Amino acid sequence: MGKITKLFLLISVIISFSACVTKAFLSADNILYYKGKLSAEANNNLMNLYERACVKPRLLRIKSSGGDVFLGLDLGDWVFKNKLNIEVIDYCLSSCANYVFTAGEAKLLNPNSALVWHGGSLQADLLNESNKEFILGWREREKLFFKKIGVDQKITIYGQELPYKQNCFNCIGFDYSVDDMKKMGLKNIIELKTDWNWRRYRKGLRAFRVNLDLVSYY
Repeated sequence: MGKITKLFLLISVIISFSACVTKAFLSADNILYYKGKLSAEANNNLMNLYERACVKPRLLRIKSSGGDVFLGLDLGDWVFKNKLNIEVIDYCLSSCANYVFTAGEAKLLNPNSALVWHGGSLQADLLNESNKEFILGWREREKLFFKKIGVDQKITIYGQELPYKQNCFNCIGFDYSVDDMKKMGLKNIIELKTDWNWRRYRKGLRAFRVNLDLVSYY
C-alpha cells in the first residue's frame, strides 16, 4: 500500500472521531466533562465553569480525538495546576493523550478507554525551513511541560523509533501498558471496574503496543 493511501486511511479514521461539536460542561454531581476535538472555545468554557463553581470539581471526564498541540498544552497546564483527576471515557488520542491525560493528578481508565499516542514535537521528520519557528516553539513548550509534570517527553514518540517502531496496517498510533506508563513517570493510574483492555471493546480501532522491555529503558 502506498504512503498516500495509508495517509488517507489514517486521516479518515481521525476525522470519524472528530465529527461532533465539542462540548464542555459541568454535571449536576459536580463533574467536568470535555467531549470532542480540542478547541479554544471548549477550553475557555471548561475553565470558566471551574472558576465559577462554589465547590471546585475534582474530576474531569474526557473523550477527545486530540487537536491543536498548543490547545492541548494549555489544557494540560491547567489540569496540572488545579490538580484535577482525569477519567478517559471512550477514547483520548493524540494531543489528549500527550498533554491532558499525562497531567492528571489521578489517571482513571475504564476497561474500554482507548489511550493512543501518535507523535510529538521531537519527531525526527518534522523540522524544515518552512515550519522551523513553529516546531522549535512547540519543542520548547513541550519540554517545559513534561519537565514540570515529571514525565518522559519521549512518551509521545517511542512508537516512531527503533526498536519499538512497528509496521501496523491501518493503525492510528501506539499505546503502552500501565507498567510502562509508570516507568515513564505517570503516577496514580487507576484501572476502573476491571483490567484495562480497550482492544477487547474496540475491534475497529487499531494501534500497536510499545514494549519498553525490548531494550533497557533506564
